[in-house]
Amino acid sequence: MTLSVVRSGHGLRGGAATVELRVESGPVRLGRDGIARPLEAFRVVDARFSTSLACDAFVVGTTEHFFAALAGLGVRGGLRADITGDELPLLDGGALELARAVGELGIAPRAPALRVVRDGAVTVDGATYDFSTSDGVRVEVDVELPRGCATSARWDGDASSFLARVAPARTFVLERDASEIARLGLGRNVAPSSVLIVAEGGVFGTGDPAPDEPARHKLLDLIGDAYLHGGPPRGTLRASRPGHARTHRAFARALDLGILEKDAS
Repeated sequence: MTLSVVRSGHGLRGGAATVELRVESGPVRLGRDGIARPLEAFRVVDARFSTSLACDAFVVGTTEHFFAALAGLGVRGGLRADITGDELPLLDGGALELARAVGELGIAPRAPALRVVRDGAVTVDGATYDFSTSDGVRVEVDVELPRGCATSARWDGDASSFLARVAPARTFVLERDASEIARLGLGRNVAPSSVLIVAEGGVFGTGDPAPDEPARHKLLDLIGDAYLHGGPPRGTLRASRPGHARTHRAFARALDLGILEKDAS
């Protein structure tokens, strides 16, 4: 077992970013300047292009890839992440490098406390989240993407399939949004190999991007955003047109409606 690992790079918003992961008993904690707070203490403060969280004056952005790595490996406690900078580093543009770092810690996996207790659906701003009871964890997405892209992806809750298919899927930019993203200064210092361009007719980037890589990245984002709420839940989640803000609202509503329930710890 490794007691701590460090990964450094630049965040989505361009600043230098470092995260140190260490084994520490108790719930998952996020820390800065020597002070760590449990994940449950944070709230979503921005979910436009990524998920940013805050606890008092402690704000951290681009959390979804890191949380996807934790969910994919079943890490539900025993870890502290100390962050230098305003966000998590983008690294490879997906969750593979972060998942490998988490894996070095050797933390035993645990099933999510969140579960689907009754079938139901939640609609938020044109996105639909269908929850159904089933054994294990299963997550599926259907997304709207330009011609030439696959529009669906799924994960069966298995760590090996997460590492092989979901974690490597890189973040992407729709060609029509490129000018707005540039205006906001997003991605200005990240490696070009970490980002795909999705245009009419195909997916473009370094290597040989598969037509379903953008859909798999949307699946990655959904898994990571669900982790903040204790998920992805035991059961089946099928999301059509998910997005960061829509996912957070959908999970909050599903909990309020009694579709989702957290086991007592």
